[in-house]
Amino acid sequence: MVPLTGESWTGHVVIDGIQHQKQTYFNRISPSFFQTMGARFVVGRDFSLDDSLSSRRVAIVNESFARDLLGGRNPIGATFQMPASPGARPPTYEIVGLVKDTKYVTLREPFEPIAFFAASQEPRPLEYVNIVVQTTLAVTRVVTEAVRRTEPEAVVFVQPFQAQIADSLVRERLTAMLSGFFGAIAALLAMLGLYGVVAYGVTQRTREIGIRTALGAQRSEVLAVVLRQSTVLTGIGVALGLAAAAVATRYVEGMLFGLSPLDPPTFIAVSLAFPMVAALAAYVPARRAASIDPLLALRSE
Repeated sequence: MVPLTGESWTGHVVIDGIQHQKQTYFNRISPSFFQTMGARFVVGRDFSLDDSLSSRRVAIVNESFARDLLGGRNPIGATFQMPASPGARPPTYEIVGLVKDTKYVTLREPFEPIAFFAASQEPRPLEYVNIVVQTTLAVTRVVTEAVRRTEPEAVVFVQPFQAQIADSLVRERLTAMLSGFFGAIAALLAMLGLYGVVAYGVTQRTREIGIRTALGAQRSEVLAVVLRQSTVLTGIGVALGLAAAAVATRYVEGMLFGLSPLDPPTFIAVSLAFPMVAALAAYVPARRAASIDPLLALRSE
């Protein structure tokens, strides 16, 4: 079973005579599956062709299996059984390898215990086989033709793994696009509102600016005073907004894959965008007011 296809085979394992109630995923694979999929071994070995000649059944488990079902101890050499029907003797598997945790059915699920069995040791033939090939799409066509020559009646379906992952994230991508769209509109409206409020506030200070100019204040000094006051107020607002955003993002943490809720690029971009808008909103009317004749500014209502 290829990960993230929605296929699953689950059950409960028996360890030291006790059947664990925690659900465990199972998979039958051949040698080099982990190498092809890019999964890393923590300790132990991969399956080999010699396992098919051995009467001892072997298995490879992931970190969640070792942590949740074996109490975190070294799983190499440990054994477990599969539940069997009444009167039947359950097969015993010896663990020979430990691999890093990976997702199984969907990216949304947490890491779950997984046990991998050697397909060559299974007593009954598999109804279907998924072949995983790490190569280009062009070479995949050659593999497909080889399979059809071997099994003329076989139905072969080829899908790039990247496309498979993309298909499993349709809902998340749609949610992200909608959230990004409405977020961009909200940011634009916030910037327009900020610009209007700051510009209006500076315009209301035209008389004050005229008095400063009449008393000998230089144009650059007037602009510096206005920009400094606007920057301080905007800085306080941005700080409060970032604190509120840091708290709010915790509620969407479960929807993020490979990202931290406190995404530095996003927070830095917002922290720079709003002060720049506020500075522009303060600079334009302040520059206009500082450029007019002080007498006209003093007569301004």
